[in-house]
Amino acid sequence: METSIILGLLQNIGILVAFALVYEITWLKSDAPKTLTAKLLSGIIIGGIGVVLMFSPWTLMPGITFDTRSIMLAVSGLFFGFIPTLVAMLITAGVRLWMGGGGVWMGVAVIFSSGTIGVLWKQYRHLLAFKNKYIELLLLGLVVHLVMLGWSLLLPVAVSWTTVKTIFLPLIIIYTPGTMFLGILMMNQTRNVQNRFALEKVNELERRLSQIMRSGNIVSLILDADARILFCNKYLTDLTGYTEQEVLQRDWLHVFLPPEVRKEVESIFRKSIKGDGFVEVYENEIIGKSGDRFFISWHNTRLFDEKNRMIGVACLGVNLSQRKLMEQQLYDSNLKLEEKNSQYKALNQELLVAKTKAEESDRLKSAFLANLSHEIRTPMNAILGFTDLLRIPDLEVSEKEGYINVVHKSGRHLLSIINDIIEMSRIEAGFVELGSNKISIKGLMHDLYQTLKVTIPEEKKVTLELEKSIPELNISVDEVKLKQVLINLLSNAIKYTEKGSVTFGCEVEKMNELHFWVQDTGIGIEKKYHELIFNRFRQVDEELKFARGGFGLGLSISKAYVEMMGGKLSLNSELGIGSRFSFFIPLTEAESRAEQLAVIEDLPAAQSRQDTRMHILIAEDDQDNSYYLKALFKKRKYPVIYVTNGLQAVEVCNNNPEVGLVLMDIKMPVMDGYMALIEIRKIKPDLKVIAQTAYALEEDEVKITEAGFDGYLTKPINKELLFRVVDQYLC
Repeated sequence: METSIILGLLQNIGILVAFALVYEITWLKSDAPKTLTAKLLSGIIIGGIGVVLMFSPWTLMPGITFDTRSIMLAVSGLFFGFIPTLVAMLITAGVRLWMGGGGVWMGVAVIFSSGTIGVLWKQYRHLLAFKNKYIELLLLGLVVHLVMLGWSLLLPVAVSWTTVKTIFLPLIIIYTPGTMFLGILMMNQTRNVQNRFALEKVNELERRLSQIMRSGNIVSLILDADARILFCNKYLTDLTGYTEQEVLQRDWLHVFLPPEVRKEVESIFRKSIKGDGFVEVYENEIIGKSGDRFFISWHNTRLFDEKNRMIGVACLGVNLSQRKLMEQQLYDSNLKLEEKNSQYKALNQELLVAKTKAEESDRLKSAFLANLSHEIRTPMNAILGFTDLLRIPDLEVSEKEGYINVVHKSGRHLLSIINDIIEMSRIEAGFVELGSNKISIKGLMHDLYQTLKVTIPEEKKVTLELEKSIPELNISVDEVKLKQVLINLLSNAIKYTEKGSVTFGCEVEKMNELHFWVQDTGIGIEKKYHELIFNRFRQVDEELKFARGGFGLGLSISKAYVEMMGGKLSLNSELGIGSRFSFFIPLTEAESRAEQLAVIEDLPAAQSRQDTRMHILIAEDDQDNSYYLKALFKKRKYPVIYVTNGLQAVEVCNNNPEVGLVLMDIKMPVMDGYMALIEIRKIKPDLKVIAQTAYALEEDEVKITEAGFDGYLTKPINKELLFRVVDQYLC
């Protein structure tokens, strides 16, 4: 190769170096996206450099010249892109056509092929995925210049082969490495400029971060891996009262954190440094030099060294002390408001309760007055009415006695009402005193049984039963009040029981308490009314009390009496099934030791042993008839047993061999006279049974006779006829 060719090539390479400098100065001066104007201007500059190269060629032979514009255009396509390279190709191709010569078409082809290969290489280089940039650029140069060799075919045939042989080695040895070196140079320029831009950005970020870190309203500090303070801003020192010299290299955790949160925050910090879970946001109090406390919300960032090891934490803190103070004040204010609200609610509730009580009091007062009017007017009406009737002259003695009985009964009822009202008033005023006298419990219970069993109305299908096992026990107690409690409970039980039984009794419990109970099979009481019924003037059903009668003070008085005696009155009841009232009174130690239990027999059986004469059994559910017969036989001193239904009559006949005559009412509850006669004949076929009936028709007489009665008495019963029948069968 001639010396002139080598010098020309070196001259071209020097111009390419200038091209690289232009790339750095014009194209890389900014990392912003290039505008169309910038691209066109860059293409003109590249085209100008290509023209300079074209005017600094090396001559192979007259009319055929070569330069390094192929390297420039290929590298331009790779680094500048399509538009600048296209402009440069058009400029250089135009100049080459203007220059003319034998290799004009080869020169134009080389221009367009070199630029096009560079542009396509830029577009699709990612598909090749070269890891080594040197090899990639070397391959680019090789492809461009092999194509350039191919364009030699466009030269005249006489010089084509000579040209190929002449330029082959320079293209492979100089042009291909030259493409690589120019590409490497421009890559380094690109990287350096990008690094410079990145450094500028880092410096700008550092400047901004420094401004933020040193700003006057944000706490800023940097801690190393041991929580020592490497940096703090003026705001922190002004806030806490320390100087910068007093805090740098000091342990942040032990200087600024309160003892109560120090352990928790230190644990979080140690875990963050070890990589066990970094806490980016955290809130805690810090302590100033004078002991003042400030509430800080921290935003933390990890700091790493060049080996990606965490070496510390940058912390930015917002002072929330004022906000927390306001929140606390708001919280305290809300607490006060809630407290006042609760007080108002409680007051409203009290007012509502008071209103309800007032309304209830008004209702009770109205009910009381209505009940008082009813309960007083009813007996008063009877007293006044029958008193007027007693003024009628020529009244028969029986009528007069009946009127007197009604007046007497109504007067006692009215007196009972007045006594209850007075007694309740005395109890509330504290004027009632507890008396004491020695009584027999067994005798008391028997007396109550005998007294109350005859008071059960005829129309009720209710039996009064006394528990057989009554303790043989004498105790000191207020007999009047104890008896009144039992009478009240038994009267209520009878009143609210239409059928079934009312049973009562007592027993010793716990060796120091005497337990009384009254149980019925009546209407029962809902659980929600169990406390209410012990209030004065209160009954479960306002309608029911007028139908049943009563003034609503019996249970209140009973409860007060029981509590005065040291006991407690309680209720166990279920609606529709019945009720059980029970209470206890305490026993003294001496009474407990003397306690003896005995079984009392059924009252009719006990009566049957009072006389050795044959007994008369009277089965009669009408109270007045029973009372009449009792009065008749009392004068003749016949031993008498009384029952109120046919079933009881059968039981007495079965259990009492002393019964010699039965006066059997036909119409009775539970079991009528006809059925009772059939059962009695099964056990005592020879026992004389006389029917007593209000039926007086002929067919009734036939029915009674056919049933097997030994005789019958029609009501009203003639006492002379009665005694003749009794004397006939018993004497």
